[in-house]
Amino acid sequence: MRWDAEDDRRYALRWDEPSKDRVRTVRGANLLAIAALPFFPVIPTSSSTVATAGFSGRGSRDTFITWPIWTGWLALDAVRSVLGLKELQRRSETSFKFVAMYGIAAVYRSQRVTLGKYRNFTPAAPM
Repeated sequence: MRWDAEDDRRYALRWDEPSKDRVRTVRGANLLAIAALPFFPVIPTSSSTVATAGFSGRGSRDTFITWPIWTGWLALDAVRSVLGLKELQRRSETSFKFVAMYGIAAVYRSQRVTLGKYRNFTPAAPM
């Protein structure tokens, strides 16, 4: 599914052609990611655009996915709500204080990059 940052094998950064390498996939991680897809609904915002929970930006150069790490137990409906918080996308002191009230200990972000016909995510970084 190319959601792992390790799958980003750019030709310009290597001495050989990466397309000949065997694909190293962690099937269990992919199954967990597929199971989490219902937590990231796609919602129409106009007649020609959509938004996905947890994602910000538009186009191939400024699209990011942001997710929280929370402490304690959350019910499934609470997880859906937390993933959709707009404050997760902001990098301000007020937004960090706001999400901390929900038990969120850290927020991570990864950029979606497009390389030819493939899309990958960069390694996650704390916000």
